Amino acid sequence: MYYKDDRNFTDKMHKKYAIPFIYNKLKWKEQNIEDKLNEYQDIFSAIDYEFLDEKDCKILVQERFRKSNYSEFNDFTIRYERPENEEVLEQKSEFYKMKRYLRTCKSEFYLVYAFEPPCFNDTLKKFVIVDLKKLFKHIDDKEICILDGNENITDKCKMKIKVQKNRDKSSTFVSFDVNKLISLFDDVIKQQIGFCGE
Repeated sequence: MYYKDDRNFTDKMHKKYAIPFIYNKLKWKEQNIEDKLNEYQDIFSAIDYEFLDEKDCKILVQERFRKSNYSEFNDFTIRYERPENEEVLEQKSEFYKMKRYLRTCKSEFYLVYAFEPPCFNDTLKKFVIVDLKKLFKHIDDKEICILDGNENITDKCKMKIKVQKNRDKSSTFVSFDVNKLISLFDDVIKQQIGFCGE
């Protein structure tokens, strides 16, 4: 999908499912962001939405919805690179945007990864909230190893993640098994429903 199509789908799922079934229950209040700033944050920092929690602390979110026919998968994916992109600056994708932004980010930053219900008026049955600060700390600490050909695997490595190509070969991605993350690290998954054989 092109950016606008992808964004329209995300916004539709956000309003229909994420707000009532995730954020309202967490008591996170969505903040209005100017459209141009929102697009800039999405493209350069991988931020889709901003919230305030009950203590008025800012929370940043990247939100990803997948079609219901993918709901049998128990992982979440992050786009890694777009090697064929003519714009050199856009070849590094969400993974690198998150990693770069997290160097200076003082707010909580989460990935909300959910699957669209098979029926439009159904409730949200499968989603996971990933603490990106904790996830990338384990990557920086070499406890999670990204196998992209430049890895330096040490004895600390508990989880190896292969860089995979999309079917159309337009980009690569990394896939994290939710069950395995929970079994190895107790701080990465903030909340999940529908994973872990539920």
